[in-house]
Amino acid sequence: MIKRKAILFPYNIDNYPLIRFKELLSQVDIINIDTRNNKFLLGKDFAELYMGESTGGLVQKVETNDYDILIIGDGNPLTNETYIYNKVENDAKSGKDIISLYILQDIQREELKRICKKYSVEIKFLDGQNANVAEIEIDNQKLYQMNVPIILITGITERTKKIDSVLVLKEEFEKKGYKVSVIGSKSYSELFGIHSFPQFMFDNILEEHKILYFNSLCKNIEYYERPDAFIIAIPGSLIPYNDMFTNHFGITAFEVGQAVPPDAVIVNIGYGEYDKNFFENISNMVKYKIGENPTCYVMSNSLVDINSSKEEGKMQYYNVDMYEIDKKIKLMNLTIDKPIFNGLRNSDLKNMSDTLLNLLESN
Repeated sequence: MIKRKAILFPYNIDNYPLIRFKELLSQVDIINIDTRNNKFLLGKDFAELYMGESTGGLVQKVETNDYDILIIGDGNPLTNETYIYNKVENDAKSGKDIISLYILQDIQREELKRICKKYSVEIKFLDGQNANVAEIEIDNQKLYQMNVPIILITGITERTKKIDSVLVLKEEFEKKGYKVSVIGSKSYSELFGIHSFPQFMFDNILEEHKILYFNSLCKNIEYYERPDAFIIAIPGSLIPYNDMFTNHFGITAFEVGQAVPPDAVIVNIGYGEYDKNFFENISNMVKYKIGENPTCYVMSNSLVDINSSKEEGKMQYYNVDMYEIDKKIKLMNLTIDKPIFNGLRNSDLKNMSDTLLNLLESN
């Protein structure tokens, strides 16, 4: 299959995996990011944004005839509508198809459709709406038993780079000859040829129905794809951060654990220094909330900026580089009996995959 050439806008901490793992994209080839309004990025390594290992690629100037598709969005709600509408119209006028990654209101979706129809170009929406509860059958209060190993990936806070762990796990499992089904934590996961986390898990329906629907969805995927393992990344946070930032109390993580009890759990944690007591508490919490003790931990480079968070009224973060993560892990590996991996190092994520493979193959 020949991949169509695309550019990405915006490029930020929420959609950088599309660049970091662009060789794993199944439908498009993202050749660069749109720098027409961000000239200061020219010549920089893509990895500078998230402070990871060099991708070997540099941000370059893009001309209109270099690409076929404009990918807009980052998996968040669209707020600056007028600017994005104008940007889409400019590219649609040049014959470019559009892929939107924004979480859209109905009126926003219709306006983007109208613009694209005006110029006879296609638009595709990747916003988690691929799974419709009206099309999912549930059997009263019955849960279907899964017949393949389930690996759940959860995070102690937001922005712990769960999708990175998912993509490397999938790639490494497939290299060993295993077939895997995957539900990613991002609404744009489908660009990687995997399922996006369903939007109905955040809709206003009964919580018990979410468990039943998610269980049935996973059972259908298992039936049609016949995988050897099933990897699921859970969006959001496992626990509240504090009384001000409750992170929806980790309800989604609990519901997924109830829907598909795991055989292994990867816990992604933010950057920091944690003691043995912290890991014991987290282990117990994961055990009783999701159903299995953590198999391993992955440390991201995101750290909550609590002062800015209080000022802004929403969670704010800042990042450290991967070398700082190395230092913390070296200290903490002396105090706990479960491995901790650096989420920004590809070699560490491959070692994480080996840990999971060895566990599943021994059972």
